[in-house]
Amino acid sequence: MPEVESYPGPLLTQWTVGVENENATGTVFRFDSICDDRDLSYGASDDTVVSQTQGSDSRTCGASEHVISGGQKNAGAAQGDIVVAATRPSNFASNSPDIWQVWLDNHHTSTLAFTTYAICTPDVNAN
Repeated sequence: MPEVESYPGPLLTQWTVGVENENATGTVFRFDSICDDRDLSYGASDDTVVSQTQGSDSRTCGASEHVISGGQKNAGAAQGDIVVAATRPSNFASNSPDIWQVWLDNHHTSTLAFTTYAICTPDVNAN
């Protein structure tokens, strides 16, 4: 089952995941979430992926923050139009801020819009 969306719900109280079931029968999948009692923040950035191509976007955490999750929400793509090729954290080995990257495959005949999210938490060593 390919993932098509994974993004924060209102006020960081839920996480929404969309997958496409390509089978004729129901399929069970596992979804894990991360909870944190510290003050989380999230950033979002908007981008597009051109028809019949792969596109990417990233969102950076602020200074003294670390990315703990992220994802993307697309602008209502129909079944089979968008497939998440990768969604991952990056930049841990550098002195630059942590980022969340999203890579999407657009199988539609038009350019599709999407929003990339990074969920960030304060550095536990920050005062």
